[in-house]
Amino acid sequence: MKKLKFFIGVFSILSIISTGNKLYAYNEIKGIFKSGNRENKNIPDNSQSRSENVQTPQVEIVTDPMWEYYTEYHERIDAELQDVYDNPSHETAVKHMVWVEVPIWKLKNGQKVSSKAKVQVLNLLAEDVKSIFTEIYNGPEKFPIKSLGGYNWRSNGLTSLHSTGRAIDINPDENPQVSADGEVLVGKKWEPGINPYSITPDGDVVKAFSKKGWTWGAGFSRADYMHFDF
Repeated sequence: MKKLKFFIGVFSILSIISTGNKLYAYNEIKGIFKSGNRENKNIPDNSQSRSENVQTPQVEIVTDPMWEYYTEYHERIDAELQDVYDNPSHETAVKHMVWVEVPIWKLKNGQKVSSKAKVQVLNLLAEDVKSIFTEIYNGPEKFPIKSLGGYNWRSNGLTSLHSTGRAIDINPDENPQVSADGEVLVGKKWEPGINPYSITPDGDVVKAFSKKGWTWGAGFSRADYMHFDF
């Protein structure tokens, strides 16, 4: 019997969706095989000529290893935070947080100088956060950071990923949160390419976070240019 091999590829950065009190990752899958789908031109329509002796092709689904990795990663995070889901509070959540020291560039008298900063995040993400900021630090931009925020138990509880140490804000004044109609909700003005503190869409900061599966808030319904989350 001939086998039709079908490969599912993962071509986009993991996004985060909320389900109840838990947060899961999903990926956009291109080329999904569906039985009887005539829109796929690679699948011939043999319905008129098929005989009883002709067997339909088997479908072998091969998943992307990165999808499996991130699925397992999120399962570990869910297990780590189970007590926070059961009892949402700062007292419960902060037990799972750690402080991470990262290298950064600062602007001093118009010059970029090497420095360090600390950010509090979920313990399971600590190594990735170190790696992300080390890559930003070593990047050609030498992107300057004057404000960095991570874990912060919010009044809306688990609705915010800051409450579980899975979000980081960078330079909020220069990377504001903006409503759909352009009103600045938090921060001041986003001027990529003009203000050195503003995050550029194709710059070192976005690239470093994206490599580790973090989502940039620029694509939210209320654009949040300061915000990255996992």
